[in-house]
Order: sequence, then structure tokens, then C-alpha cells
Amino acid sequence: MQSSNGDPFASSSLPREPKQDLIPAIGIDAPGGSETLEGRPNRLPSSLNIGGMLKALQRHWVLASSLGLVCAAASAAAAWILLPPGKFTARVLLHVDSIPQSVLFHEVHSSANFDLYRQSQIALVKSRLVLMAALRKPEVRELSMIRELEKRGQDEAIDWLERQIKVDFSVGPEILKISLDGDLPEEQKTLVAAIENAYLKEIVQKDHLAAEKHLEDMKKFANGYEDNVKRKRKHLADISKVLGTKDPTALVEIRKFNEAFLNRTKTDLLDVRSDLRRLEEEAVGLSAHPEARELTVSDRAVDEYLKNDPEGKEILSRKQRSEALIWDTQGKLKDPNKNPLMQRFKQEYEGVEAELAARRKSLRPQLVKDLSERTAFDNLLNQDRLKQKIDFLRGWESRLDKDVKRLQKEIADLGTTTLDIEDEKAELARLEVISQRAAHQVEALTVERSAPVRITHLEEAYVTRPNNTRRKLVAAALSGGGALGLVLLVIAWWDFRRQRVNSVDEVVQGLGMRLMGTVPALPSRRQLRLISSNGRGDSRWQSILTESVDTARTLLLHQVTAESLRVIMVTSAVGAEGKTSLSSHLAASLARSGRKTLLLDADLRNSAIHRLFCVDRSPGLCELLRGEVNLVDTIQPTLVPGLSLIPGGRCDELALQSLAQENFGKICEPLRKEFDFIVIDSAPVLPVADSLLVGQFVDGVIFSILHDVSRLPKVYAAHQRLEMLGIRMLGAVVSGAKMDEYCPAYQYRTEVHA
Repeated sequence: MQSSNGDPFASSSLPREPKQDLIPAIGIDAPGGSETLEGRPNRLPSSLNIGGMLKALQRHWVLASSLGLVCAAASAAAAWILLPPGKFTARVLLHVDSIPQSVLFHEVHSSANFDLYRQSQIALVKSRLVLMAALRKPEVRELSMIRELEKRGQDEAIDWLERQIKVDFSVGPEILKISLDGDLPEEQKTLVAAIENAYLKEIVQKDHLAAEKHLEDMKKFANGYEDNVKRKRKHLADISKVLGTKDPTALVEIRKFNEAFLNRTKTDLLDVRSDLRRLEEEAVGLSAHPEARELTVSDRAVDEYLKNDPEGKEILSRKQRSEALIWDTQGKLKDPNKNPLMQRFKQEYEGVEAELAARRKSLRPQLVKDLSERTAFDNLLNQDRLKQKIDFLRGWESRLDKDVKRLQKEIADLGTTTLDIEDEKAELARLEVISQRAAHQVEALTVERSAPVRITHLEEAYVTRPNNTRRKLVAAALSGGGALGLVLLVIAWWDFRRQRVNSVDEVVQGLGMRLMGTVPALPSRRQLRLISSNGRGDSRWQSILTESVDTARTLLLHQVTAESLRVIMVTSAVGAEGKTSLSSHLAASLARSGRKTLLLDADLRNSAIHRLFCVDRSPGLCELLRGEVNLVDTIQPTLVPGLSLIPGGRCDELALQSLAQENFGKICEPLRKEFDFIVIDSAPVLPVADSLLVGQFVDGVIFSILHDVSRLPKVYAAHQRLEMLGIRMLGAVVSGAKMDEYCPAYQYRTEVHA
């Protein structure tokens, strides 16, 4: 049973864990695998999805297909046998023209208009007016089905017809079909024919009679408008005689001339009134106590008056001579201010200035008096002038005001007459247009009265018999297909609700666990024999297994280098998820790498490692817990160099109680000193508490997950329990994965030459 490399687990003939045909193997670490559940939301799938349903169905395809085919066959047979015979169908056809028939006046009709017309006709056929008319016919009232319905109630017959009668254009776009299904073909035929006759009489013929009545109404309407046109024309002629002209353009020109003249007259009147108000204000100002106003004479006015006064002229002349002497003397003398002559000239100049100031003072009262007398005279003269202008403007204002009133009256009289003519002409034009349209409509209706009817009878009512064979085939096919689909759906839903692990991504992304490796789904022994008879196929799969286990060992040793990890526990959520095989192969791989390794079976209730290595079950861990043997007596060598084994032993209540009393830690202490690695195969987490007790004395836990077997909620719950106790989770290994999901598919083979 031992292979050439000394590893007994390299052979596919080794016994496996119950209900498990897959041997764990390790793939590459997934991106983001270092994340854990801490601080990450749970993304477990909770809603149905097509991919999950298909994978669930794939796991049970044999059961689903077998049970589905049986149910489909039974359902199809039941439908074939139990399907009742088909009902007779009585129907009648009518032709509906998409374009109304016309003799001369053709109109454009769109397909949308025809669709609306067809929907309207369907509603009219099923209307109570038509159905009640059909039920009133003597031949219909004698039908047994109608008599039976009338016994139940007054409106039972018409309510039944509204539900059962079928009206559609399924035969053709211009073919109206009226049909009725039932078991009395002759009575159905009579009833359908009666409904057709009632529809043609109550709807189609009444439409023709309504068209005749519409024609008569249009004739009266056209005659009335023609009489109105004649009266309007006579009234317009009478108005034109009053104005002396019948030309509307001349009337308009006359009115425009009068309006322009009126505007000019109004402008002149406004100007006159404005000038009149200004002159009146000036007259009021001149007559407001002119003597009370005090005149002020400026120095400049006094100087001007001195120029005309003889005495003032003489004083001014002497002043000029003194100024000339002073200027001449200043130009000739070096120091004019100290010269006596210059001082005498200045004294004379000052004397002249004093005389001039005295003369100004004496002349100012006389000047004020003269100016007052002159101002009073000018005021009287201006008042007379203003009075004359005011009188003239008042007379001119009166004449202009009379002209404005006269022109306004003439324009108003002319405008009223002109507007009457314009209104009469506009009204006459409108009446002529309506009269012409009415006459054209009357002519069109008169011509089209002889056009064919749009809806005509196509064929007599007849009865069709159902094709029972075809109906049974269709019913059997639909029933069988529905049963098959229902079975597949139920089985897929049942398995999907279990939320099995369908892919490695669900472990990494959905559960947030670090992925330490994956194991491809290895073929069974029978499949290996079919693949190759010379053992090469078995060698290839053995190489895949070895590479997977060595990859997990490499990742584990990398963590050992960074941290102190010596005691590793392998567990799972529930049983039959590959933990025993994973722990055995991982321990063998560590031993092959040169590490002294111990494989400890801590699954006390279901010990299995002793069967894989073909050793005795006891003495083992249970005996150690009970204190029956020494530690050295339980350690057994294996065929793998560097690998030792402590089996589970024979479990009882005393062993479980000792485990709960934390005696397991005392057993691990001496083993840590003797071995480089201790790999513990523990019990599942959820069924019992053994793994939680053992996990408190280990350095890390590797979680075993079996593809298509493990359930995500259970894995999540087990992981949560371990984390609540502070037990470190190193990662997860997914067994039974596809070759393309993180699994090694490239191996080296060593060829041995003879």
C-alpha cells in the first residue's frame, strides 16, 4: 500500500472519510484572502438567482430528471384521458371595408382610423342594444338554453351572452367574426345568426337612416343661410345710398381727410390755450402792486450815469490826468515813493477820488427816482399790450373750439355709417362661405346616398367541430412540460435553499474567509481505471494531490516563519466535509518537508484516522484523558518518515468530561517540546462542543469546506463561534473544486528510465 516515495496517502486505494470521495488539496491563495469576518458585512446569498438554481439542479440531475420524467408522463397521460371533449363553435362572418365606399367624393382614411372603427364595431356587436334585440326574436326565445337562463333571472340571458359571445377580426383584417362556443350546435347557430341580423338592423341600417335624416337637416340648414345672404346684400345696398357712394375706398378716404384736419385743429387749439395761459400769468404779475417793489441801483449803473453827467465828466477827466502823471513819473524816477513830486501827484489823485465818491453818492437817489418812473411807464405799456394779445387769443380759441366740435360730429356720423358698411360686408362674406359649404355638403350627401354600405353580410352562420386529437396532444404536451418544469424547479429550489458552497468566490467574498487552498475534484478508482490501464492516469492525479498539499504546507510554513505556530487544528462546520483527509495529508506533507510532525485524532466521538493509517484505535487520546496510559504509549509511528500518530482511542463519558475540564492542555505541553508541528483532527464545530474546547489550546485553525456539500450559513455560524472564543482562524481549504478554480493544473513528472 506504500508508494515509491514512502507516502501511504499518495495511493488512491486508501480508505476515505465516510460520504466523501474527494481528497483535499491546496491551490494558490486568492486575492484579498487575508480579510476575515471581523469588520466585514455578511454577504451570504439570500435571494433566488438563475446561476445558483442551475448549480443546485446539476447536483441532483439524476433525481430531478427521473422524477421529472415520471411526473411529466403521468401528467400528460392524465391530461389525455381526463381532458373533456371540445365544444362546438357556431360563427358568422361579415365584411367590413377598411375604406368607406363612395361614388364621387373620396376621403383619405388612415390605418389608425380603421383600427378605431373596428374596435367600435366590436363594442357595438356586444352592446346591450344588439343583444336585447336578438333575444327578442321569436326563434331565439324558443331556444332551450335561453329559456333555462331566463328561469334564473330577468337579466341572466343577456349577462350570459355578454360573457360568452366572441367578436374579433382574427380571420382577417376586414372580416368581422361573431362566434359562440357550446354543446348545442343548432341552438348556437340560431343565436349567432340572430345577433348578426340584430347588428345589421340596429346599427348598420340605422346608420343609413341617420345619414338620410342628416341630409334633410343639411338642406334646411343650407336654405336658411342662403336667405340670410340675400337679406344682408339688400341692407348693404340701402346704406350705400345714404352716403352717395357705394365705393368703400372713397368713404375711407373722406374719413381719413376729416380725421387729419381735426388733428391739426386740435393742435392749434392746444397751442392757443398754452399761449393764453402764459400771457394771463404775465398780466397778473405786472398788476401786482408795482409801487411796493424797491429798486436797487448797482455801482456799474451809477458809473454809466456819470459818463453823461457834465460835472462827473470833468471829475473823471481829472482822474485820468492824475493817473497818467503818476505812471509817467514812476517810469522816470529811481525811487518814486520818496520823491516829493510823486507824493504831490498821489495827493491830487486821492482828492479826485474823494470828489468822485461824493458825486456818486449825490447822484444815486436821482438815478433811483428816474429808474422808478421809467419802470412804471413800461409796466403800463406792457399791460395794454398783454390785454390786446389776450383778447385776440380768446377769440381765436373760441373759433377753434367750435371747429373741433363740428369736425368731431361729422367724423362720428361718417364713421358709424362706414363701420356699418364694413360690418355688413364682413358678415355677408362669412355667410356666403358657410352657405357655399352647406350647399357643397348637401350635394355630396345627395350623390353619396347611393354608395354601397360599408358593412355587409358575407356568409350564413355555420358550426365547426373541434379537433379533439389535436387538443389532447397540445394539452398533454403542456401538462407534461409543466410537470417536468415544476419538478425541476422544486428540486432546484429545495437544494438552493440549503445554500451549498458552489464556488471558491463564495468563500472568499461571501464569507470573507482567507483561502489557503483548493482541491480539485479527483476521479474515483473506477474512473481512474477507465482513464488509463497502465497507471499513468492515477499518477497524474496523484501529482495534482501532492502539489495541492505541498502548496498548503508552503503557505503554513510561511506563517510559521513570521509567527510562532506549532499546534494546528483542522475542523469543519459539520461532519463529512473532508477535515480528516485534510489533516492527514497536511501532516504527511509537513513530514515530507523535514519537520517532525505529530497527527493527533481529537475527533473522539467519530475517530477515523487509525483506519487511514491501518493502526490500532487504542491506546489513544481518550485513554490519555482518562489517565489510563502514559503519553509515550499512545504515540505510534507511521509509514511516512517523520510522521507520528496518536489515535482517538475509545470514547466514553469520562473522556468527554476530562476534555471539558481542560486536561487537553496538559497533554499538549510536552508534545510542543518534542515535535515541530502538531496537526489535530478535531470534531465538527456545530454538532458538539469538543472543537471549541480543543481550539482554546491551539495556535491556529484551518477550516475544511467541501464543494457542493458544505452549506454557507453553517460555515458562517461555525466560524463565528470560533471567533467568539478568540480562536485564531488561519484560513479555509475548499475541497472538490473545479480545476479552473485556483487549482494547480500544471505538474512536473519525473520519468524513470530503466
